[in-house]
Amino acid sequence: MDALNQPLLNVRDLSVAFRHGASETLAVDRVSFAIGRGECVALVGESGSGKSVSALSILKLLPYPSASHPSGVIRFKGRDLLTLPENEMRAIRGNDISIIFKEPMTSLNPLHTTEAQIGEVLQLHNGLRGAAARARIVELLTQVGIPEPETRLGSYLRAATENPRLVQAFGVNVPLLLTLRDRVASRPRIRAYLASDKRIAFNEHGIFRRYKALDR
Repeated sequence: MDALNQPLLNVRDLSVAFRHGASETLAVDRVSFAIGRGECVALVGESGSGKSVSALSILKLLPYPSASHPSGVIRFKGRDLLTLPENEMRAIRGNDISIIFKEPMTSLNPLHTTEAQIGEVLQLHNGLRGAAARARIVELLTQVGIPEPETRLGSYLRAATENPRLVQAFGVNVPLLLTLRDRVASRPRIRAYLASDKRIAFNEHGIFRRYKALDR
């Protein structure tokens, strides 16, 4: 199979265990799934079934070494993420794979402006500063539906409903967007602007009527 036909993300036999003192709990037991290029996929299960743990494993955001992987491979663009050192994972986070957490209300600091918070990410991962960063921030805010984005650069969070959309701006134009929020993947604006990208949505209870835009 050539590179274009290979899944963008290929998870095989992934297990996740957590150690508490002398005991060990197996939270995920040999889960397998794949996401092709251009697909929007939902991993569905009851609360506590391991969806979020599986997502956090992809970016290696679990509390290692208390967490471990007794088995499994997570291949992204042909590389096994579980074997990569931390400096290489840092290069992937935000550049190639982004994540929207369950509680985006806690992801942004109300004491810092919109421009400062998104600009920090653009500087860290894309090297953008000054006017170039400001233009990119306006573009991202426009894509996720923030009204009058130019006027919002120096503003602080005014409405709780805008916080999730601001967080979504961090995930625009990355190859893979992981979302732990069940409403994000189904939003038409996000779907349209990420039409060439790949997403996986980790839903709480399998309410598929919210997922008309899903491929699987």
